[in-house]
Amino acid sequence: MSGLAGGCGEGSANLARAPRPRFQRHPAWTRFVVVADRDEHLKPPGDDATEPVLHAHEIGNRTYIIADVDPLDVDGTRTIAVGALLWLVAFVLLLPFYGRLEENDRVWWLWTCLAGFGLGVLGWDYCRRRKKRRQTS
Repeated sequence: MSGLAGGCGEGSANLARAPRPRFQRHPAWTRFVVVADRDEHLKPPGDDATEPVLHAHEIGNRTYIIADVDPLDVDGTRTIAVGALLWLVAFVLLLPFYGRLEENDRVWWLWTCLAGFGLGVLGWDYCRRRKKRRQTS
């Protein structure tokens, strides 16, 4: 308990001398941020273009360090296509077991796989058209 940030007792004095960054959940606008009690380890933005710029936000007695990084450009077409193909593979693999599935009232497994493939194809077409529309504008 004495090693927690913002705690009281002898551990908080040690933490103030040597801050150790840790990850903590924060509001919805970021996934994870680094938390430290001091911002002396922050470097000013340098001339190196590959290094992200760090922004420090102080809330209470903590400093939240957030990197200014562009989001990945992911359109989802590949992910949707792979998912749809996996549903199709599951459907084909279950076909030889149709009799056993029917005996155990599990035929719905087949139709679930077929529905997953169909919805995946619709989703893939939607993502493909959205990607094309974003590239033209």
